[in-house]
Amino acid sequence: MINYIKTAALIANNFEKIKNQILSLFANRLFNAISEEFKEYIVYSNLTTSSFGKECELTLSKKNWPFCIKIRRNTQAKDNLCFSIGVSPMPNIADKGRIIDEIRKPIIDKLVYPEMIQLYKQGDNGNWWFHSSRCERFECWTQPEILAALHENPQEAINYFVGEFHKILEIVKHIIKKHPEILL
Repeated sequence: MINYIKTAALIANNFEKIKNQILSLFANRLFNAISEEFKEYIVYSNLTTSSFGKECELTLSKKNWPFCIKIRRNTQAKDNLCFSIGVSPMPNIADKGRIIDEIRKPIIDKLVYPEMIQLYKQGDNGNWWFHSSRCERFECWTQPEILAALHENPQEAINYFVGEFHKILEIVKHIIKKHPEILL
C-alpha cells in the first residue's frame, strides 16, 4: 500500500512541474507573439509560473490611452487558471493625486461597453473592466485538454489570442476616432 501512495505522490509532483513548464513556455510564446504583432503598442505581461497568481495578465495599450486590451486571470475561478479578455482601465493612471479611472470610468463605460457587445461579443462590465468576456476555447489553461493543446499545438492558441486582440483593437480605434476626448 505504501508503494502505491509513494508512486501517486511522485506522479502528482512531476505533473505539477510539467504543467508549470508548459504554462511558462506558452506564456512566453504568447507574449513574444503579441509583442511582435503589435510592435507600435506597449505590451506588458506577468504571465509566468511564478506569477500565475491572482494578478496575472497580458496587456496591450498606448501611452495616452485610459484603457488597455488584456487577458487577465479570472480570480473568481479560484483554483483554476481561467482567463477573461476585454478592455480594462489602465492601472496607475493618476492626475493630481486622484485616480482618473474613478472619475472617467463611468464616461468611458458608456462608450466602450455598448460598442463591445454590439461589435465583439456579449460580456460583463464591472469595477475592473469596461468589458470582459470569456476566452472561449482557451479559457481555463489548467483543464487537461487545453493544457495538452497549449503543449502540442501552441500556435492555435496564440492565433486565437492575437485574433481576439485584433478584433478588440479595431473596436477601440473606432471608439477613439468617434470620441478623441477620452484620450489622456
